[in-house]
Amino acid sequence: EVKKNFSGANSLRSYLNYYLFSRLLYQAALDQGMLDEEAGQALERFKEKYLADRFYQKNFLSRIELSDKELKEHYDRHSSEFRDEKGVLKPFQEVKTELETRLKRERAHELEEQWLREQAQKRGIKIHEEAFAPSK
Repeated sequence: EVKKNFSGANSLRSYLNYYLFSRLLYQAALDQGMLDEEAGQALERFKEKYLADRFYQKNFLSRIELSDKELKEHYDRHSSEFRDEKGVLKPFQEVKTELETRLKRERAHELEEQWLREQAQKRGIKIHEEAFAPSK
């Protein structure tokens, strides 16, 4: 990302200007006392989400490996989902990335449910399913 935004003859100078500007803005905000309780809470929420996303990537998504064979079989079984607006089947290579993302999410969901059950048991969390039943 940095290379893309700061390429060309003046790339080092542009990056340095960007970095200094960002750091000076941050320092000016601190000087004006902008790191108040509201900002602290927002930073804490950001930190929680960031760490949760990293944990999820490391412990769920990175554990899922899909072979080309699995992807192709899914593509063949669900070919109706990969047609363009004219009804023409899109080539496998064109939809492979989308398909891989979709299948990883499905597999991750299975891992999530298993992990949630394990964590609830480990941490003594009880979910009362009857509370979610439709009222009569």
